[in-house]
Amino acid sequence: MIDFSLTDINTEHPSLWSVTYVMLMAFVLSSCLALVYHLTTPRRGGLGQFIQTMILGSLGTTIIVLAIGDSIGRGLGIFGALAIIRFRTTLRQPRDIIFVFSALGIGMACGVYGINIAVIGTILFCTLTILFRFTSLHGIPQQRQMLRINFPLSSMITAGSVEAYLKKNNIDFQTLRTETSKDLKSEQTEITYLLTKPLPNGVNLIKDLSQLDDKVNIRIWSRNENDNE
Repeated sequence: MIDFSLTDINTEHPSLWSVTYVMLMAFVLSSCLALVYHLTTPRRGGLGQFIQTMILGSLGTTIIVLAIGDSIGRGLGIFGALAIIRFRTTLRQPRDIIFVFSALGIGMACGVYGINIAVIGTILFCTLTILFRFTSLHGIPQQRQMLRINFPLSSMITAGSVEAYLKKNNIDFQTLRTETSKDLKSEQTEITYLLTKPLPNGVNLIKDLSQLDDKVNIRIWSRNENDNE
């Protein structure tokens, strides 16, 4: 079996060669992880930044672990300093969280010179990810269409008339939310629907619903079925 680990390691004062080696290994392995993520994930906004986050996060973790070494004092000092930083970024997809966690794990393994663990773990993780991509467990979110209608209470349009139109045109839907808001000028009603199937050919929701009342405000957009609103 190929042994990627270093010998005669001094964790208190690592040599330039050993630091360079583990940093390069962290970069190569996290890049492989990022490449697999790129190939198995549908294109969406911010994908490039997320890939950078995985690679740079792995390198940053390696630097921190190398700096700590076997010193408990260093560890307490560094993590005390890092506690000042607050990360408010939220990841909507559980799969994204696992990829970030794995990239940080690669950095930790390289930082403690567990190169064999990092290499074997990366190979196994990437292999399973690619295999899942070609099964029913691929985890690619299905696109759903959302319909949001906003109209004043004085309008001729009502929730019943909208739903009657949707049923008449064989449009499957679920009512997600109904809200009523008041201001100084009028009282508004906003209804959000989830369209569970693609729209039938020839149906123009915006044009048809606008003909019910010109005061209605209609918005249609697509989102992944497990995205937060």
